[in-house]
Formats: sequence, C-alpha cells, structure tokens
Amino acid sequence: MRRFLFVASLLVMALIAASVAKMADTELPEAADLQQSSFICDAEVPDNCNSTNAMAKISQGEDRQNVSFEEVPELVWQAVVDSEDADFFEHKGVNPIAISRALYWDLRSGTTVQGGSTITQQFVKNTFLSHEQTVTRKVKEAMLAIKVEQSYSKEEILEGYLNTIFFGRNVYGIKAAAQAYYGKNLDQLELKEVTYLAGLIRAPNRADATVNPEAAKDRRTKVLVAMLEEGHITQADYDATVDLPFDYVTAPVTGGNKTIKMQGAGGGYITQYVSQSILNDPETYNLTEEELALGGLRVYTTINPAMQQAAWDAMYNPAVNTSYPLNNPDLPLGAMVSIDDKGHVKAMVGGRGDGSGANFAVAGHGASGRPVGSTFKPIVLAEAIRQGYSLESMLPAPQQAEIPSIPECGDWQPRNAGESEIPGERIDLMTATQESVNTAYANLIYELAVGNGGSTAKVTEMAAALGMDPEQINKCLTMVLGSNNSTPLEMAEVYSTFANGGVHRPPKVILKIERVDQEGKVTLIYQAAEESSRALNEIEAARVTASLERVIADGTGWRAKLNIPAAGKTGTTGDNKDAWFVGYTPKLTTAVWMGFEIPDQDNPECKADAAAGVTEGQWADFAGQPEKCPAKIASMGTAGEQSKPVYEWDMVTGGSIPAIIWKLYMDKATAGTNDPFRQLTPEELRAGKDFETGEYVTDTTTTTTLPTGPTGPVVTEPTMTLPSFPQIPTTSIPPTDPPVPDTTTTTDPRGGGPPGGGGGGD
Repeated sequence: MRRFLFVASLLVMALIAASVAKMADTELPEAADLQQSSFICDAEVPDNCNSTNAMAKISQGEDRQNVSFEEVPELVWQAVVDSEDADFFEHKGVNPIAISRALYWDLRSGTTVQGGSTITQQFVKNTFLSHEQTVTRKVKEAMLAIKVEQSYSKEEILEGYLNTIFFGRNVYGIKAAAQAYYGKNLDQLELKEVTYLAGLIRAPNRADATVNPEAAKDRRTKVLVAMLEEGHITQADYDATVDLPFDYVTAPVTGGNKTIKMQGAGGGYITQYVSQSILNDPETYNLTEEELALGGLRVYTTINPAMQQAAWDAMYNPAVNTSYPLNNPDLPLGAMVSIDDKGHVKAMVGGRGDGSGANFAVAGHGASGRPVGSTFKPIVLAEAIRQGYSLESMLPAPQQAEIPSIPECGDWQPRNAGESEIPGERIDLMTATQESVNTAYANLIYELAVGNGGSTAKVTEMAAALGMDPEQINKCLTMVLGSNNSTPLEMAEVYSTFANGGVHRPPKVILKIERVDQEGKVTLIYQAAEESSRALNEIEAARVTASLERVIADGTGWRAKLNIPAAGKTGTTGDNKDAWFVGYTPKLTTAVWMGFEIPDQDNPECKADAAAGVTEGQWADFAGQPEKCPAKIASMGTAGEQSKPVYEWDMVTGGSIPAIIWKLYMDKATAGTNDPFRQLTPEELRAGKDFETGEYVTDTTTTTTLPTGPTGPVVTEPTMTLPSFPQIPTTSIPPTDPPVPDTTTTTDPRGGGPPGGGGGGD
C-alpha cells in the first residue's frame, strides 16, 4: 500500500508539473491593493499619522497595516523565512519535494494535514485565491506561484507576504502584529518577540501565549531552531531565549474600533463623529465605508488632546469635578463641544460611554438634538440690535404676559421664573438678558414680528446666519424661549460668531485626509477650506457680548465666572428636562448640555405594589397606601411636589451644574490667556432706537445686511482701542441661589404640550 501511495503521489506530481508547464503563459490576475486600517490623529500630529501616534483606529474589526520591505528589520524577515521557507531565495516559486511530502501525508490520512506551500504560494493564496483546502486550489496556487516569481522580485514577494499574513487577534501584517502583541514598532523588536511572531504564522489562534503558552513555546522553539540551523543566531542567543516566560506578550484588546489615545476621555465619540461625517457627505469626501475602514486613510483632526481630557474630566471625572461628576449611570448625561476662533473643534464629549451610543454633542434623543431653552435669547437680542434697537430700550416684564397672536400662531401666555415681580413691570433689554426675563423677551420677539408684518422670519434669518439650521426652528413666538432643538456643536457655533466679532465660521473637525498606498506613497484626497461670512458688524457683536458678560458677572450665569473676560448664557427647558450653559472668551467658545437620554423618568416616589392589589397602571406610595401619583416625572426636577433631585439640586438649571462644569473646563482650557473683548464707548454701547418712541438714543447706529447667498469672504472692519464700556443703569434684580427656571405652562399654539423647551429664566 505504501508503494502504491508513493507511485500515486509521483503520478500526481507529474500531472501537476505538466499542468504548470502547459499553463505557464496564463495571465496573472490583477492584484488588488493590499488592505490596511485607517487612523485618526489629533491636532498635535500635523503629518505622518500612523499607528504609533494616532488618536484612534477605524476598522471593520480587523487591523491591517502595510510596510515596505526596506522598513522590515533583517532579523524579522530572517525569522519568517527560516521557519516558513528556508529555500525561499533559491526556488522558483514551488518546492517539489515539499509538495510531494505534503501530498503523501494528505493521501495517507485522507484529509489535508500538511501544506507544503512556499512563501510565494502563501502570498498567492492571500492575494489571488481563496483559502479553501482543495487539490484544485493547490494546483492553481502552484501555477500562479511560478508566474509571480517571473513578475516580482523576491523582495517584493516577501513584502507582500509579510503584509498579508494573519497573526490572530484580527490582525493582518507584521507591522500590525508588532503593535497588537507588544505595542512596538518593528525596529524595536527583540529576538524573543521576533521568534514569537514568526511562530504564530502556522497557528495564530492556538499559539497565542495568553491562551496556550505551551503551544506558543513549541512554535517559538521551532523558529529558534530554524534560525540556529541557518546561522542567523548563535547558540548563546538560542539558550538565552528558548525558556523565557511570555510576560512580554500583552493581553488582547477586545472590540473592533479601539481608541489608542485618550482612552476614557470620550475619544470614541470623536471616532464615531469623524466616521459618520465622512460617510454622510459623499459629495465632499467621496469615500465608501470599506475605503474608510480598510483604505489606509490618515484623517487629521482639530482635536486638542489636553483640552479633550480637560472636557472629559470636568464632566465625568470625580477627581476633578469633586462636587457634581456625572459618572454614575443613575445621573443625567452631559455633552460638551469647544470651538476656537478659527472654527476648529478642540474638544468633543458626547456622553458617558465609549462612543458606541448616541453622541449628544452632535445629536440627541432624536436626530435634531434637544430644546435649547433660554440660550436662544441672544439670537433674538442680536436681531434686535441688528435692526438698530438700543440696549436701553424698556420692555414690559410682568410675571405673566399676554402676547397676541401672529399669523399661523395663536395667543401665548409666558411666565417668568419664580414668583418675584419685576419692580414697575418694565425692564431694559440688557438687564432682561442678564436675568433671563421671559416675559420681556416674549414682548421683544413680538415687537420684532410686528415690525416684519407679523413674521418671525428675520429672527430665523439671524439664527441661520449665526449657524443654526433654519429647518429646525419653529416659526412661532415661542422660539424665543428655546422651543427649537439644537446640539452643543451647533450652539457653540452660534456663540462663537459673537466671540469672533460677528464673523461666522462653520465648525470643522477634519482638516485633511490622506491615503497611504501599499508602497507608502501618500496622496492628499481632502483639504478643508477656510470659510467665513459676516452675520453682525463688530459693534453689533460687541453689544451682544457686553450683555452676555453681564450674565456671568451679575446674572443667572454667575457660577461660570472666570478670572478673564467671559460672556455666556444659561438655558433651561420646560420641567427642567434639559439644562445648558453656552459661553465664550475671545478665543474659545464652549457649549455644555445636561439631561437624561429619555427626558421623562420613572417617579422614585411611587411604585407599583402588587402585594397591595394595585393593578397595572396604578401606583402606590412606599407605605403601600394607594394614592394619585404620577408614574413619570421630569428628569432633573420640577416645580411640583414630585421631583427627582440631582445631588442636592431639586431643580437643575443651566446656571447650576452646567455652569459649574463649563467653568471647570474653561479654567483649564484658557489657562495663561487674557484676551480682551472688543470694547465700546458709552455712546456705542447705548446707541440705537427705543421700542416705544422709535427715536434714536444716538444717530451712530448702523445695521448689517445678512448674507443671502453662498458663504463669501469676510469684510474686515478697522479695529480701534476704546475704553471699557460702562454699566447701563438698570433695575436691580439679584440672582436666585440656586437660580430657578421658567415654568411656562402654556400650550404651544401649534399643538402638543408646553412649547418644547419653553425654558429660560435660569
């Protein structure tokens, strides 16, 4: 039987040889570009983004990194060649003796037990063929191996092989393997590491030292023996390595997309946002999901790692935010975006997790974000200033206002926060901003609508010019109290326009994208363009800023006070479901949002008591006595008896925890800076016309025409050094401690409950 099998194997070999000879002139298939993972780098890496300096990796559960043969240390490729194909540099692609031996054992066992493939054949299998274990595939493999040897140099074949080997842990290629198992570059590898990696090639999963150290030692020993026999290491090298423990092999990292830097600092949300931005905008980037994951892309971003860490710490790290960290799953979520004066996003925190869930920095419970509350008021203020109204204009500010209807919107009865009356029921516009007086702002937007034929279109145009999506803005007067949905990214964009002296710069995270091919050639495929347009002139923007400085200095945002010039606005939506603080210095704008993913929560004061015979839908108190008790309550407290406090805060407002988080971050992010805002003369500050008389306080006011076409160049206005602005005499309204939100109880004229944000008066 053995003689028969031997003769049979020789006949098979003869047939293979004949087939190879006959088909030697067959065209070699087109080799696809070698796949490799893509990487995202932060602002500290302006060039040469790679696995060693990347902030994050994008992949489809696989890690593929290519390397040129010149970059592979001699010790590395010697270990692979010696153990896998010692005659690699002598044969022509096929080793007949090795194939005969493999066929003999395959036929004897009735299954495939030996490969007998050369490195060239393995390269062919990885590049041109499937991995099925059949004789037909082996014949094709041998034939193409000869063609490859005729078309490629030995170095090119070895390079391709080293880049396509599977090393376990979803890793392909020697470069990625060095990172996965040791966190090292190839030129940093030692003999113990090189021989371990080479030993993985035959059985990558079985020989993982963290799973099976015995198998790993057996494979490493065989590589050491092969290298010793080939004279590439000495006996002393062998003796010093053969019995070493595998403590140098790191544990596997689970998950597909892993954040390399900024682990635990919200970096996963940036990876998510960058990936989605590229895939959702094919006109700009023209990249598929496969190209993004396996196209060897290098994405350069605006993210500052120190600021990113500071943002995460201020919101979620109890060692930094020692009073109100949001690190407990029972607490509300927080999200933050920080933008510099160039429109570059420097930090983004989308939630408490690793980036796999909803990113509340750019979305929310619904794609359009969350209601913004009184952070919308400065947009209405900006439109009033643009139309030439003075900050000294007096407005009615009763505890509850009766606002007439406008076309398509019914009557409205907004209320102020708390129960204190405004002395005289009238207040100037700057103080109304400082104290976030709802009824004053309701009267303001009504006056603006009346002046525009009963339409809020001019306010919507201003919001769009500042950076909001006009499609997300409701057209009724309730918009002034924040019934519109937005995101921290968009609100930071809006307020950064004020910080930039009225110049709107669309925010950007991606600066450029490069593609690195299998030979290491770098091609620039995307470069961000600088865009800007003017929404307000410098004096108009400075008036808005002067008003918002007062919010922090003496108003509802006093907890956000910095030691440098700062301006901002609080925002709280109806029933305290969302709380915001958005503020800025001359060079940095930051928006903070806080709330639960599901705005209405189970009432902690009530529970179903089956033992007491309470049926589904009924509720009982903790004593088991049936009573009327709402099953759901507002997330972060409400003015009613039922509330769910956050820490000691019965009602979370924008001026409470969000303002504190904002200050914690901004103190760190703006350390060492003290840039001034544009200063106004007393005449410039108070200039404009009065709402009631229409007369101008001064005649120096000019208005800005909002852009109606594509974004264009900025018209630069001369900058003057002017004395500090004085305080406008105002009605004194001390801020509450803690500030209380608006409790608007009216129904949105368009239907549905309270105007989706109703908020204000933080």
